[in-house]
Amino acid sequence: KLKKFFRACWVTALVLAATIIMVKACRNEWLGNANYGNGRVQSLFAPRRSKRYKPMLEKLIAISGAEALQDEASPQHRALIFLADQDPLVLNPEDPLVYTQLVQRYVLSVLYFATSGPMWEHRTYWLTGQHECGWIYVLCADIKNLVNATDSENGNIGADDDDDSSYFDVLDADLGL
Repeated sequence: KLKKFFRACWVTALVLAATIIMVKACRNEWLGNANYGNGRVQSLFAPRRSKRYKPMLEKLIAISGAEALQDEASPQHRALIFLADQDPLVLNPEDPLVYTQLVQRYVLSVLYFATSGPMWEHRTYWLTGQHECGWIYVLCADIKNLVNATDSENGNIGADDDDDSSYFDVLDADLGL
């Protein structure tokens, strides 16, 4: 009985030692390749970002500001993550021909996340690979330019028509929330 006990202790000690060695080796490799550019070591378990993330962040800072985009709880950050890493449309933020579409998808995605979009009763095509002009309640002047996001139930959300500072006007965003 005593022999079995010592054998079990040795096996446990070996497994523990092997685990410690593996953790230290991984940690050393991780620290050796760490990103110190922002003053912080990135978490070993931080999600990997697509190549579109950084250029998209740089484009969207002009719209929402760095603070909102970096606040992981904000709808702006969630919209950025969706566009950069999850959007099936995979827009290239460095292509000037898709800048208008990128901004439109971003603004509508912020609206979606800010107003509990996943809980909407009617959210057909929102955050899909379909062009944002095909999302339910989104009306466009033509196939490419957003004019209106509307439902017939409630009040307005969005920019004022007379506000020339907006990239485009969301004349009436009423999604029945």
